[in-house]
Amino acid sequence: MISFIDLETTGLNTDNDRIIEIGIIKFDDEFNKIDEFQSLINPGIPISSEIEEITGISQPELDNSPMIESIITDILDFLIDSTVIAGHNILKFDIPLLIKECYRCNLIFPTEKYEFIDTYTIFSLMEKRDLASALKFYKGISSETNHRAIEDAHDSFLVFSGQIDRYKETFSNINEISAFCTQSMVDFAGKFKRNSDGTIVFNFSKNIGKDVSSDHGFLRWMLNADFTEDTKQWCKKFLNE
Repeated sequence: MISFIDLETTGLNTDNDRIIEIGIIKFDDEFNKIDEFQSLINPGIPISSEIEEITGISQPELDNSPMIESIITDILDFLIDSTVIAGHNILKFDIPLLIKECYRCNLIFPTEKYEFIDTYTIFSLMEKRDLASALKFYKGISSETNHRAIEDAHDSFLVFSGQIDRYKETFSNINEISAFCTQSMVDFAGKFKRNSDGTIVFNFSKNIGKDVSSDHGFLRWMLNADFTEDTKQWCKKFLNE
Protein backbone atom coordinates (compact mmCIF):
# COMPACT_ATOMS: atom_id res chain seq x y z
CA MET A 1 0.00 0.00 0.00
CA ILE A 2 1.29 3.46 -0.89
CA SER A 3 -0.04 6.75 0.50
CA PHE A 4 0.52 10.12 -1.17
CA ILE A 5 0.54 12.99 1.31
CA ASP A 6 0.55 16.77 1.14
CA LEU A 7 0.41 19.46 3.83
CA GLU A 8 -0.65 23.08 3.69
CA THR A 9 1.02 25.06 6.46
CA THR A 10 1.41 28.43 8.14
CA GLY A 11 4.91 28.76 6.66
CA LEU A 12 8.05 26.93 5.62
CA ASN A 13 9.82 26.40 8.95
CA THR A 14 9.47 22.72 9.87
CA ASP A 15 10.20 23.41 13.54
CA ASN A 16 7.96 26.41 14.22
CA ASP A 17 5.20 26.43 11.59
CA ARG A 18 1.99 24.43 11.83
CA ILE A 19 -0.17 22.28 9.58
CA ILE A 20 -3.43 23.91 8.41
CA GLU A 21 -4.57 21.15 6.05
CA ILE A 22 -3.61 17.57 5.33
CA GLY A 23 -4.53 15.47 2.33
CA ILE A 24 -3.67 11.78 1.93
CA ILE A 25 -4.66 9.43 -0.88
CA LYS A 26 -4.07 5.70 -0.46
CA PHE A 27 -3.43 3.33 -3.39
CA ASP A 28 -2.95 -0.41 -3.55
CA ASP A 29 0.06 -2.07 -5.17
CA GLU A 30 -1.61 -1.82 -8.58
CA PHE A 31 -2.13 1.94 -8.03
CA ASN A 32 -5.88 1.64 -7.66
CA LYS A 33 -7.24 4.31 -5.33
CA ILE A 34 -8.36 2.75 -2.06
CA ASP A 35 -9.21 5.65 0.24
CA GLU A 36 -8.46 9.27 1.07
CA PHE A 37 -8.14 11.41 4.18
CA GLN A 38 -8.58 15.17 4.20
CA SER A 39 -8.94 17.68 7.00
CA LEU A 40 -8.42 21.34 7.74
CA ILE A 41 -6.51 21.85 10.99
CA ASN A 42 -6.69 24.80 13.35
CA PRO A 43 -3.03 25.79 13.86
CA GLY A 44 -3.78 27.79 16.99
CA ILE A 45 -2.15 30.87 15.43
CA PRO A 46 -3.34 33.33 12.76
CA ILE A 47 -2.34 32.65 9.16
CA SER A 48 -0.97 35.39 6.94
CA SER A 49 -2.85 36.93 4.03
CA GLU A 50 -0.18 35.42 1.77
CA ILE A 51 -0.99 31.90 3.00
CA GLU A 52 -4.71 32.59 2.54
CA GLU A 53 -4.06 33.69 -1.04
CA ILE A 54 -1.80 30.73 -1.86
CA THR A 55 -4.06 28.05 -0.38
CA GLY A 56 -7.52 29.55 -0.69
CA ILE A 57 -8.06 28.64 2.98
CA SER A 58 -9.55 31.37 5.18
CA GLN A 59 -8.95 32.10 8.85
CA PRO A 60 -12.63 31.52 9.76
CA GLU A 61 -12.46 28.05 8.17
CA LEU A 62 -9.48 27.20 10.36
CA ASP A 63 -11.05 28.67 13.49
CA ASN A 64 -13.88 26.15 13.09
CA SER A 65 -11.56 23.20 12.36
CA PRO A 66 -10.12 20.61 14.78
CA MET A 67 -6.76 21.14 16.45
CA ILE A 68 -3.93 18.75 15.54
CA GLU A 69 -4.20 17.05 18.95
CA SER A 70 -7.70 15.81 18.17
CA ILE A 71 -6.91 14.22 14.78
CA ILE A 72 -3.23 13.20 14.94
CA THR A 73 -4.11 9.61 15.89
CA ASP A 74 -6.58 9.50 12.98
CA ILE A 75 -3.75 10.50 10.64
CA LEU A 76 -1.40 7.86 12.02
CA ASP A 77 -4.13 5.21 11.93
CA PHE A 78 -4.92 6.06 8.29
CA LEU A 79 -1.26 5.52 7.37
CA ILE A 80 -0.77 2.39 9.45
CA ASP A 81 -1.40 -0.16 6.68
CA SER A 82 0.83 1.63 4.15
CA THR A 83 4.39 0.50 3.54
CA VAL A 84 5.36 3.51 1.41
CA ILE A 85 4.65 7.21 1.94
CA ALA A 86 5.07 9.42 -1.12
CA GLY A 87 4.62 13.03 -2.13
CA HIS A 88 6.35 16.12 -3.46
CA ASN A 89 9.23 17.45 -1.31
CA ILE A 90 8.11 15.31 1.63
CA LEU A 91 11.65 14.36 2.68
CA LYS A 92 12.65 17.94 3.45
CA PHE A 93 9.29 19.42 4.43
CA ASP A 94 6.08 17.42 4.94
CA ILE A 95 7.50 14.49 6.91
CA PRO A 96 9.77 16.57 9.20
CA LEU A 97 6.82 18.88 9.96
CA LEU A 98 4.53 15.92 10.64
CA ILE A 99 7.20 14.47 12.94
CA LYS A 100 7.29 17.78 14.82
CA GLU A 101 3.50 17.91 15.15
CA CYS A 102 3.55 14.36 16.54
CA TYR A 103 6.21 15.41 19.04
CA ARG A 104 4.01 18.30 20.21
CA CYS A 105 1.29 15.71 20.84
CA ASN A 106 3.70 13.46 22.78
CA LEU A 107 3.75 10.90 19.97
CA ILE A 108 6.56 9.57 17.78
CA PHE A 109 6.02 9.28 14.05
CA PRO A 110 7.27 5.76 13.14
CA THR A 111 9.65 6.65 10.29
CA GLU A 112 11.32 3.24 10.47
CA LYS A 113 8.02 1.59 9.47
CA TYR A 114 7.92 3.20 6.03
CA GLU A 115 9.82 3.60 2.82
CA PHE A 116 9.63 7.08 1.33
CA ILE A 117 9.30 8.27 -2.25
CA ASP A 118 9.75 11.96 -3.03
CA THR A 119 8.62 13.01 -6.50
CA TYR A 120 10.52 16.28 -6.01
CA THR A 121 13.77 14.35 -5.44
CA ILE A 122 13.20 12.24 -8.54
CA PHE A 123 12.21 15.27 -10.56
CA SER A 124 15.00 17.55 -9.35
CA LEU A 125 17.65 14.89 -9.93
CA MET A 126 16.23 13.92 -13.31
CA GLU A 127 14.72 17.16 -14.62
CA LYS A 128 15.11 19.88 -11.93
CA ARG A 129 11.67 21.64 -11.66
CA ASP A 130 8.62 22.11 -9.29
CA LEU A 131 5.26 20.29 -8.86
CA ALA A 132 3.31 22.32 -11.43
CA SER A 133 6.14 21.95 -13.94
CA ALA A 134 6.46 18.27 -13.08
CA LEU A 135 2.75 17.76 -13.77
CA LYS A 136 3.10 19.54 -17.11
CA PHE A 137 6.31 17.69 -18.00
CA TYR A 138 5.26 14.15 -17.10
CA LYS A 139 1.53 14.24 -17.81
CA GLY A 140 1.02 17.23 -20.12
CA ILE A 141 -1.45 18.70 -17.63
CA SER A 142 -1.64 22.31 -16.44
CA SER A 143 -2.91 22.68 -12.87
CA GLU A 144 -5.21 25.69 -12.50
CA THR A 145 -6.53 24.97 -8.99
CA ASN A 146 -5.56 26.63 -5.72
CA HIS A 147 -2.90 24.86 -3.69
CA ARG A 148 -5.21 22.66 -1.61
CA ALA A 149 -3.71 19.61 0.02
CA ILE A 150 -5.89 16.93 -1.54
CA GLU A 151 -5.40 18.34 -5.07
CA ASP A 152 -1.63 18.56 -4.55
CA ALA A 153 -1.55 15.00 -3.18
CA HIS A 154 -3.42 13.85 -6.29
CA ASP A 155 -1.10 15.88 -8.54
CA SER A 156 1.87 14.18 -6.82
CA PHE A 157 0.32 10.81 -7.69
CA LEU A 158 -0.14 11.87 -11.32
CA VAL A 159 3.50 13.02 -11.48
CA PHE A 160 4.65 9.72 -9.96
CA SER A 161 2.61 7.68 -12.44
CA GLY A 162 4.26 9.68 -15.25
CA GLN A 163 7.68 9.09 -13.72
CA ILE A 164 7.04 5.34 -13.59
CA ASP A 165 6.24 5.36 -17.30
CA ARG A 166 9.18 7.59 -18.22
CA TYR A 167 11.81 5.78 -16.16
CA LYS A 168 10.53 2.20 -16.50
CA GLU A 169 13.91 1.16 -17.90
CA THR A 170 15.66 2.60 -14.82
CA PHE A 171 13.44 1.29 -12.01
CA SER A 172 11.83 -2.13 -11.82
CA ASN A 173 9.87 -1.69 -8.57
CA ILE A 174 8.87 0.71 -5.80
CA ASN A 175 11.76 -0.39 -3.56
CA GLU A 176 14.28 0.76 -6.16
CA ILE A 177 12.49 4.10 -6.51
CA SER A 178 12.47 4.62 -2.73
CA ALA A 179 16.18 3.76 -2.55
CA PHE A 180 16.84 6.29 -5.33
CA CYS A 181 14.96 9.00 -3.39
CA THR A 182 16.66 8.40 -0.07
CA GLN A 183 20.06 7.04 -1.21
CA SER A 184 22.55 7.92 1.60
CA MET A 185 19.90 9.64 3.72
CA VAL A 186 19.57 8.96 7.45
CA ASP A 187 17.67 11.84 9.07
CA PHE A 188 15.37 14.15 7.14
CA ALA A 189 17.44 17.27 7.95
CA GLY A 190 20.58 15.69 6.47
CA LYS A 191 22.78 16.05 9.56
CA PHE A 192 23.77 12.39 9.18
CA LYS A 193 24.31 10.22 6.12
CA ARG A 194 25.54 6.79 5.12
CA ASN A 195 28.94 6.72 3.43
CA SER A 196 29.94 4.38 0.61
CA ASP A 197 30.50 1.59 3.14
CA GLY A 198 27.06 2.04 4.66
CA THR A 199 28.47 3.51 7.88
CA ILE A 200 26.42 6.36 9.37
CA VAL A 201 28.57 9.48 9.65
CA PHE A 202 28.14 13.13 10.58
CA ASN A 203 27.28 15.33 7.61
CA PHE A 204 28.18 18.75 9.02
CA SER A 205 30.53 20.69 11.30
CA LYS A 206 34.04 19.65 12.40
CA ASN A 207 32.90 16.01 12.49
CA ILE A 208 31.77 15.80 8.88
CA GLY A 209 32.54 12.35 7.48
CA LYS A 210 33.29 10.86 10.92
CA ASP A 211 31.49 7.81 12.30
CA VAL A 212 28.69 8.93 14.65
CA SER A 213 30.07 6.60 17.33
CA SER A 214 33.29 8.62 17.42
CA ASP A 215 31.89 11.62 19.34
CA HIS A 216 29.14 10.94 21.87
CA GLY A 217 29.74 14.34 23.44
CA PHE A 218 28.80 16.02 20.18
CA LEU A 219 25.67 13.87 19.91
CA ARG A 220 24.64 14.94 23.44
CA TRP A 221 25.23 18.58 22.47
CA MET A 222 22.96 18.09 19.47
CA LEU A 223 20.20 16.80 21.76
CA ASN A 224 20.15 20.16 23.57
CA ALA A 225 20.68 22.35 20.49
CA ASP A 226 18.29 23.65 17.84
CA PHE A 227 17.89 20.57 15.64
CA THR A 228 14.74 18.93 14.30
CA GLU A 229 12.99 16.32 16.42
CA ASP A 230 13.77 13.60 13.89
CA THR A 231 17.51 14.39 14.07
CA LYS A 232 17.38 14.28 17.86
CA GLN A 233 15.63 10.89 17.77
CA TRP A 234 18.54 9.58 15.70
CA CYS A 235 21.00 11.04 18.25
CA LYS A 236 19.22 9.08 20.98
CA LYS A 237 19.44 5.90 18.91
CA PHE A 238 23.19 6.40 18.40
CA LEU A 239 23.62 7.00 22.14
CA ASN A 240 21.31 4.06 22.96
CA GLU A 241 19.21 6.39 25.13
